[in-house]
Amino acid sequence: MEFVSDQKRADQLLDKWLSKDNSRAFYLDFEADNFHHYDEVLCTAQICYGGESYLFDAIALDLTTGFSEVLKTKPLWLHGCDYDLYLLKRYLGVTPGLLFDTQIAARLCGFRKFGYASLVEAICGRALPKDSQRADWTKRPLPEKMIQYAANDVRYLPQISDLLVMRLDKLNRLEWFKESTQALVAHSKKVPEGQDEDRWRITGTSSMDSAQLHYVKSLYEWRDGEAKLADKPFFKVANNQQILDWATALAAGDEISIPKGMRDRRRGTFETALQAAKSLPEDQWPERLVRPKGPRVKLDEEALGSLITKRDKVAEHHNLEGSCIASRKVLEAIIKNPDEVGSLLNWQRELLQL
Repeated sequence: MEFVSDQKRADQLLDKWLSKDNSRAFYLDFEADNFHHYDEVLCTAQICYGGESYLFDAIALDLTTGFSEVLKTKPLWLHGCDYDLYLLKRYLGVTPGLLFDTQIAARLCGFRKFGYASLVEAICGRALPKDSQRADWTKRPLPEKMIQYAANDVRYLPQISDLLVMRLDKLNRLEWFKESTQALVAHSKKVPEGQDEDRWRITGTSSMDSAQLHYVKSLYEWRDGEAKLADKPFFKVANNQQILDWATALAAGDEISIPKGMRDRRRGTFETALQAAKSLPEDQWPERLVRPKGPRVKLDEEALGSLITKRDKVAEHHNLEGSCIASRKVLEAIIKNPDEVGSLLNWQRELLQL
């Protein structure tokens, strides 16, 4: 694998690839760091193209021009690409034109273990090391061990994708695969970018009252400031459950215990934040978010049960997991509003006779 950190060399490769046949597949994976630093960082782009592998240093290089053009014009293969699509959109402003996901392909082929390492072992007969999964990918120079780990992320994608396409073709499921990946790309376009002023409303706050929300917001802002100061991800300061537990106790007038390992300076900022929260007038507390009221549709549990049974029988007949055809959430939405089936399902409609 060639490590590319020089912009001139990167541009040379990108120009070469852009001039090549656009039907040739481009295999891609990313490494981003959100485990060691406050800000998420796109660190590397692993590429396999034309039988050669490359590791682009995304910290040193500008990938927003030529690289983005390549991703828009080439058939793009990734594995489990939800997070990769987010990274492409956030850092490069790109939504791929033609995308394929080996994880979706593997599930449609009936694989029950469809993680990348499992597929490499099952199809290529190789066991991949996992010791660099949580490594700090912002470090430079990258150790050889990490470069090899990154190389493995794309090295086997051509072999895996070729075999899966052959199986899908044999099973007459290529159209299922294409529709599923198109739906994934369409969904990625709807994902909101960035953060908003209500980002402190973490999971678990929807049922909280105004007093509890007030403490959640205060503690969230304290945690965010501490994480930024220390250049650490927020969960290394305090996790979400701690925030919720502290807020619940404080709103009830109870004392809370500060973790023993908290250093004096951070303990001081924590206590200062609590005093500021306790002195804030009630009319400045945040309010619960009230969703617009609409007609409540009662879920027909009997109809849902029948649809799940039908799905499971169809899935068993085709050697698929039930959720590969439709998740319970999707089936609930269909039961509540049958007119939504066209927007929620594609090839699955014929299988389920909907």
